[in-house]
Amino acid sequence: MMRASSSNSARHAALLPVRRLWVAVACALTCTDVARAQGPGATDVRPPFDVATQMRLRSVVDAALAPDGRRIAFVTDAVDARADRHVQQLAVLDVPPEGERVSWARWAVAGMQPRWSPDSRHLAFLAECAGAVQLWIATPPGPARCRTHGHGDVVDAAWSPDGRRVALLVTDAAARPAPAVATVRSRASREGAVRLVVLDPATGTSRQLTSGPLDVDELSWSPRGDAIAVAVHARDVDGATLSRSELAVVRVADGAIRMLVERPGMDASPQWSPDGASIAFLTHGGRSEYLGDTFVSVISAEGGPIRDLTTSLGERQLPGESTIAWRADSRSLFVSTPRRQGTTLLEVDVRSGTITDRTPPPGVRGAFTFDARTARMAFLATDARSAWELYASPVDSFVPRRLTFSNPMLDSVRLGTMTERRWVAPDGRDIEGLVLTPRAMQAGRRYPTILFLHGGPAWSFVQGFAPQGMLPKTMQSDVYSPQVLAALGYVVLMPNPRGSIGRGHEFRMANVRDWGGGDLADAVAGLDALVASGIADSMRLGVMGHSYGGTLAGMAIARTSRFRAAAIGAAIFDPGWFYGSSDLPELIAGYFGGSPWDAAADSYRAHAVSTYVRAVLAPTLLLHGERDRRVPLGQSEAFLRALRDAGVVAELVTYPSQGHGFSTPSAQRDAANRVVAWLTRHVPYREADACAEHAPSWPVA
Repeated sequence: MMRASSSNSARHAALLPVRRLWVAVACALTCTDVARAQGPGATDVRPPFDVATQMRLRSVVDAALAPDGRRIAFVTDAVDARADRHVQQLAVLDVPPEGERVSWARWAVAGMQPRWSPDSRHLAFLAECAGAVQLWIATPPGPARCRTHGHGDVVDAAWSPDGRRVALLVTDAAARPAPAVATVRSRASREGAVRLVVLDPATGTSRQLTSGPLDVDELSWSPRGDAIAVAVHARDVDGATLSRSELAVVRVADGAIRMLVERPGMDASPQWSPDGASIAFLTHGGRSEYLGDTFVSVISAEGGPIRDLTTSLGERQLPGESTIAWRADSRSLFVSTPRRQGTTLLEVDVRSGTITDRTPPPGVRGAFTFDARTARMAFLATDARSAWELYASPVDSFVPRRLTFSNPMLDSVRLGTMTERRWVAPDGRDIEGLVLTPRAMQAGRRYPTILFLHGGPAWSFVQGFAPQGMLPKTMQSDVYSPQVLAALGYVVLMPNPRGSIGRGHEFRMANVRDWGGGDLADAVAGLDALVASGIADSMRLGVMGHSYGGTLAGMAIARTSRFRAAAIGAAIFDPGWFYGSSDLPELIAGYFGGSPWDAAADSYRAHAVSTYVRAVLAPTLLLHGERDRRVPLGQSEAFLRALRDAGVVAELVTYPSQGHGFSTPSAQRDAANRVVAWLTRHVPYREADACAEHAPSWPVA
């Protein structure tokens, strides 16, 4: 179910005669021979890729290579339209010898997050059991059994080195009692506690090792199996933040906790070395900077000095987004990191700090998993013409072999062509991005063009099927589909302006205290370059984006008059309100240099969509999840009110069960269709429509 609210602009109606004069001039310039412009050329008779096809796509979203390297467990996500949910299927396939065909998996169950036992015989995974997410164990191809009962949801699992126990992270079902009258608001009250539990899978008995004010986020067994390294953060009302975590070692025998790294900022993702001597982890380096670089460091398992290894990358490598894995000899680490329009796997020598590329660019790859000898690896990858699929390769000589082919229907639909493009910003900075063009471009014809802006801001477009998907994810989760638009005849520009990741520290930090300034200029310069090259039609431009992409799209229509329409999701209309109501206030404080009621107040006002909203003319579609805690719904409600007050054609559609991202198939389908319908209505994809009497109203700025 979704709710819509709209406004029709009297101001647009009053300016209609002016528009007709403008259109008449435009017709004289660009529509004198529409038939010729749409005339003979390469023709693709296949049906266009559309939202219905997008909803049928499958994505491989996780994988685990068995320690012996002979089998891979992998998880495929697909939409169950009747149940209106995403379903994950866990399957196992044999890794075929070189030169032999891949045989499809014969064993499959509903499940996710596969974890092989050290002897490669048993497979643990998570799936629903008695109304909660629980741990299951199977011996493929045998049946699976649910092995945990009576706990809260299990969120992660790891086998002990001897294979006799499984460590679990489990939500504390008693941590969030229903309030009788009132509740004290804090992050601790909004999130359930996560505890460390050790399970004996043979008997089903378990022991809880942690309690009290600490939440456990991640875990890694010691090679001897007597301790578990964990990342923890406090649950107290004042101290819990998403950018503060510490490392500890929990003794398995009695749950005794020894703090290993205690300092400001984030220390997370511990990985115990195979020789037991060291623990690698991701860190802010002791700085309380949400926006600061994160990198890989190592520390003795007994504590002591910390050695930083990947500071030279100047990137943000975050928990859950980066692979960290030891080579079997404990002499080096494998680390994944963003790099320009893709991602790469690096090997870092622990002693010398020497960094070697293991997956040469270009490529968008993730979820790397290794055998026990680190001789072979499996991983997921995507490109402009295929969703996330499973691959395998030797580690020391990268020869990737594709193992899954989940979407044969993509060969029978019309898709766009993705290319990399570079241009120069007004201040001389080199900028790059991606351009998706219709399959059969006709020489001499200009095309309607949509500027697609990515979220973050510290994120990046990549050369994948869903270009905002740097990490393995479902193909339906991004409701702004450039491939659907390209199939309809649109060009889509996806710039990576200053503030994007994959280009080092200075570039990522270049939009601090400058939201909607230099980054918007970078993006618009790319659009100007497409116009100058004869590709984009300057009279048929639209803009779209979600989260910070929506925020920047809001600035684009408020600070320029070139766009005929905008589709905006979960935008920050007023960053001061965001600071007071979001679950991530440190994001905005980092970008603006403090809170909105101290010395940074002027910066908040200067870089807010709300400051410039009265200049907006473009018809605007707003989308928002009603359960969005990152950018609360009030931001879009205020945006709509301001657009109505300015007399702008606008519509707000809200989704009651959705958060910051849309996760329910019905909401994903509805939002994707609305984005396409709005943009094609207000930005015509046929040149003749710009000359037609029924063309949508568009005043001259």
